[in-house]
Amino acid sequence: MDARLKYLSILRPSICRIDKSSPNKERIRRCIVDWILYREYWDKNDNLDTFSQRTGIPREEITSFLYEHTGGRYLSIRKELRIDDAKNLIRERPDLSIHEIAKMVGICDKSNFRKDFTELVGYKPVL
Repeated sequence: MDARLKYLSILRPSICRIDKSSPNKERIRRCIVDWILYREYWDKNDNLDTFSQRTGIPREEITSFLYEHTGGRYLSIRKELRIDDAKNLIRERPDLSIHEIAKMVGICDKSNFRKDFTELVGYKPVL
């Protein structure tokens, strides 16, 4: 399953049960869904601090929410989303180089991209 769909499915209101007395948790959920839908994780400067500053939600609350509902941490989810998108781009856009695709999804260092791609996908990125 596509990583974006996986996380969006997990974060659907019908699956992601949030206590009605916790309006901040619903706000966190919506901000994370937007982050995924609009591929804000492609921004090379994206990290937990910038997400926290942009949304006004404390880092600890974001971290706790993600771990509680997805079992993952911000950076590992971001890496999975980026690499999954890169894998799709490699298949769909053979006109782009691996380095161009890596930069598109927010990973500027070519060796980090290859390492992360190989770790998550199981093979080296090739066109």
